[in-house]
Amino acid sequence: MTRTTGPADARGGFLRVPGKSRPQDSRRANRSLLLQELFTRGALSRADLARISGLTRPTVSKVIGQLLEDGIVRELAPEDEAAPPAQQPARAGKKGIRVAIRDDELNVIALDLSSPTHALGARTDLRGRLLDTAELPWNGTTGERAIEIVQTLIMRLRSGTAQTLATGIAVPGIVSGDGYVRMGVRLGWHDVALSDRLTAATGIPTYASNDSQTIALGVHAYGAPVESARRSLMAVTIEHGVGAGFILDGMLFQGSQYAAGEFGHVTVDPDGPACLCGRRGCLDAIASAPQLRSRLEATGTERRAQELRSAGGALGLILAPIVSALDLDEVVVCGPADLVEGEFLRAAIDGIRSRNLDSVSHDVSMRYAGSGHEAALTGATALVLSKTLGIA
Repeated sequence: MTRTTGPADARGGFLRVPGKSRPQDSRRANRSLLLQELFTRGALSRADLARISGLTRPTVSKVIGQLLEDGIVRELAPEDEAAPPAQQPARAGKKGIRVAIRDDELNVIALDLSSPTHALGARTDLRGRLLDTAELPWNGTTGERAIEIVQTLIMRLRSGTAQTLATGIAVPGIVSGDGYVRMGVRLGWHDVALSDRLTAATGIPTYASNDSQTIALGVHAYGAPVESARRSLMAVTIEHGVGAGFILDGMLFQGSQYAAGEFGHVTVDPDGPACLCGRRGCLDAIASAPQLRSRLEATGTERRAQELRSAGGALGLILAPIVSALDLDEVVVCGPADLVEGEFLRAAIDGIRSRNLDSVSHDVSMRYAGSGHEAALTGATALVLSKTLGIA
């Protein structure tokens, strides 16, 4: 079946749709702006929010009033005012009542479906902290049965007391901006309206995105200081295969076909190891954690460092022109710590720098950002924040 995407789909693909501004667009933008300030700076008074955002005080009061009614923010009681956050702007005169996002009271259900053996889930707060975790085995299931497993996992994680804001899902495959799975080969999903179906089945708003792109959202939302909100980064995962997500100028970039970052099957060495795709020397076959670990077990400890450097160098070879073309600030790598940290990461950054002008690559940072599963769960929380609250 061929599916035509509309404007809402296109916005998810980092495409701005021209047209006249509507009142609801302005209200949504104001809401997002104030929530972003509260999320990054902590509790603020209405007067502080007006000054920081540039909005008028009546506009701020109206937006905050609606957020209070919706249960997204709360006013701080006097006892909460004893230790204001460091980001709180100093003000003379009478202190206004501060408001804060209910980030420890609102929950998100975050799922990572990238493992070939099980579906992993967590209940998190809005800061990405894991409150509960659960998993269900795939047992080789695909198609409709796999969707049922995901639905069961969501309901298992639903709290009876806390308010669930929404569910975020990191999916291995090509996923459009509205959570439509165009292709998820391992799970047997083709043209599946995953977000819509799970929203209807669970009663919880559900959002899905590609796993690597979701990881990039998490790195941006939870790892960037305020002054770097418009940074450009690439989040690479080698956990099960090699893929990447991009944040460009502070926005998630998915590409026109929602497949940005799918470079695991770019040929690095035509005479290299056989790949599952049928070719030889793909980046997946050389640098993905399962393939790399298999070679390490076969070669023994004496060649471990050499194998890690070779795999990291292959990754750096592919990343070098991407870093240069996109003028990235940062590259983060997710995967098993025993493989990524050390020789692998050093060879990757050396590969990037040795193939670029010093003026291009000298200031690019590259770091390890934890396991792919942890990063995907955090990213799924960030996906919900982006879709429901407009917090990037």
